[in-house]
Amino acid sequence: MVKKRGIFLFLLAFLAFSVDAQEIIENPKKPLGKNAGRVVELKEVWRIDDTGADYYFKYPRNLKIAPDGSLFIRDQDQLLQFDPNGKFLRNYFKKGQGPGEMQEIGNYFFSEKAVIIHDWRLQKILWFGFNGEFMKDFRIYKLPIFAELRLFYNDNYYFSGHRIPSTEGKPSVIDVPNDLICATEKGEEIETLISFPVESFAMSSGGSGAMASIAELITIPYREKYLVLSHTQDYLLKIYDVQSKKIIRSFRRNYERVKVPEGRRVGGAIGIGGKTYTPPRKYLNDVSKLLEFNDLLWAMTSTADKDKGVLIDVYNFEGQFLDNFYLKFLEKIDPISIGYRPMSISGDDLFMLAKNEDETYSIKKFRIEDKSRK
Repeated sequence: MVKKRGIFLFLLAFLAFSVDAQEIIENPKKPLGKNAGRVVELKEVWRIDDTGADYYFKYPRNLKIAPDGSLFIRDQDQLLQFDPNGKFLRNYFKKGQGPGEMQEIGNYFFSEKAVIIHDWRLQKILWFGFNGEFMKDFRIYKLPIFAELRLFYNDNYYFSGHRIPSTEGKPSVIDVPNDLICATEKGEEIETLISFPVESFAMSSGGSGAMASIAELITIPYREKYLVLSHTQDYLLKIYDVQSKKIIRSFRRNYERVKVPEGRRVGGAIGIGGKTYTPPRKYLNDVSKLLEFNDLLWAMTSTADKDKGVLIDVYNFEGQFLDNFYLKFLEKIDPISIGYRPMSISGDDLFMLAKNEDETYSIKKFRIEDKSRK
């Protein structure tokens, strides 16, 4: 009887594994679109330069478009807002620990009428209207130290936080768990929903350590209650539903990996005890950025051509590989670093941080010129 029960449990486990394996949607190498592989150009509409007067661009990142059409970008001691025509409006950052004040912004999101800011040093959430008016703030004390705000939905705040497993004092390639955490406004309820392993190069011992990511946890909010994400070096996209608390779709396509150029170092290194260690890496990460374009998902790949641009794959909500094209930028773009370039899409416009010849930064608005798109 015990033997039969053991066989029964084994079969259940096998069937469960098979169901999970079948959930990955396998797309072919070529998309459904007949005009795939074309070149799509960008036409510059306007730009925002660093005037050095009301604001500056020193370490600009996290470029986003608000529901009211205004543009936001984060920098050192700054969260800048510009109107839809690129005119500077205000800086939301006010140094301090009192009401409406902050120490260091980790990330921010929008509701329909407010910008929601996460101060990761104070573990504090701040709400401001799009007119700059302070609305409220509160603290969430139970979050991990380096928690990052990933989504706001239905009065819940969703963060990611990572834990570095012990490597016994040896630099090692390990899977670092990145937990998706849900917190309420009162901060009394903290729930770990799911964990995504992210391949990293780490070294830890005796309570201290260092880590450099090999893969990246990349997420974008989608249709309010979903997170579209990539967390592996290999090509694999997932859609997580925060309401049902599960992955509802996993999909990928047949993709030819791109090797790291000879003599080129990709990613960070770790320094321990006066020594520097570089993570071993043979290939570039297949997906470097995710964007939403008119309810379709854009996956920026590691495939690039110096004349055509960077290859973008296009999917629908069902995970079907509909289209791909080369996005041609007006400046010389390094395909390795383009994934780290702040950019956002609104309608048929792409907003991107550009680096000028004099090493200064500008925010540029481009019209996406794709006449053959259906």
